[in-house]
Order: sequence, then structure tokens, then C-alpha cells
Amino acid sequence: MHALFFEVWPKPGHLAHYFAHVERLKPALARHAGLWFLDRYRALDDPDLLLSHQHWADDAAIAAWRQDRTHRRSQKAGRRVHFRDYRLRVGAEALRRTSAEAERLMPAGDRLLVTIHAAAVADLPGARGFESVNRPGALLTLAEAGSLEEARGRLAEAGVTPGLTAAHAFAISRDYGMLRRDEAPQV
Repeated sequence: MHALFFEVWPKPGHLAHYFAHVERLKPALARHAGLWFLDRYRALDDPDLLLSHQHWADDAAIAAWRQDRTHRRSQKAGRRVHFRDYRLRVGAEALRRTSAEAERLMPAGDRLLVTIHAAAVADLPGARGFESVNRPGALLTLAEAGSLEEARGRLAEAGVTPGLTAAHAFAISRDYGMLRRDEAPQV
């Protein structure tokens, strides 16, 4: 499983435009094989920050979505008109694999992102909590980790989070934004 984390700060007054693009993308998304999960969240500590969190079958499915014409038009409108800034991270699930496979997947710098889906924000150092826009009360915690051992520890700590429904660690292979493009796909 691969995950995509699209954190976006719409320009003031452009939130409705963002959600209008989201609605227009729903039929296009329905045509793409490989999308397993998608939800949108609002940061609990920053009312301007939105997160689109997605689970995909693999990186090829994400690449196909990135090339979709309707999606590309929304991307351009976002960058040119509606977004103040954004950050996009993509990664493969790291801890459901054998240790050797997980080590091979680790990008330089051992960047991992731990996700906790629960009824409460997980009490983890440096974590950020989000609430689903579509499912009030459904919370997501994101916490960075610098090694597989640290990710395992964070997952273990989060095991006591009330209403825990899922917990994952993803080895981040791409991390870029609107202005920092060094890891952005070239096509």
C-alpha cells in the first residue's frame, strides 16, 4: 500500500473553490483503479490547513492519477489561483514488509510518517492532529519518525489511543511543495 498526504493552505476566501474542485474530481477519481481510501481533514491546530489523505495500491496508481486531465486542470488552478502553499508527501507502507524489504524501501534520510486513525489524537511527540471534514469525530494523527525503530515505538505508544482503528508507518519517497520542487515528479 502507498499513501499520499496533500497538505494545502488555500488563499483567504478560496476554500469554497478548493471544495468545488474536489467535487468535480469525484467522477474522475471513481474511474481510477487502485484508490483504496480517501478522506479530507482539517488541522486541529491550524484552521487554514487541509489534508487530503489517500491510500493507493501502488506508486503506478498514484502516477496514473497525477496524469489524469481533470486532475491536472485542478492542479494548475490550485497552483496559479487558489493555493497559498501546499506540501505533498508520498510513501510506501514500511512495517508490513520484512525488515530487509523495509530497509530497501527506505529513502535517504530515513523519512517515515506514522498515521494513527482513532477517536482521539494520539499522544505522540511532535504529532499533529486532524479531524475528518466528511466524518466528524474521525481523527487522524500524523507523526514523523527518523528510523524504523522510532516508527515502531510510535506505533506501540499509539496503541493505547481511544477508538484506534488503524495505524501505519510509511517510508516517504517524495516530499515537495509549491515552491520546493526538487522531489516533484518531472511529468
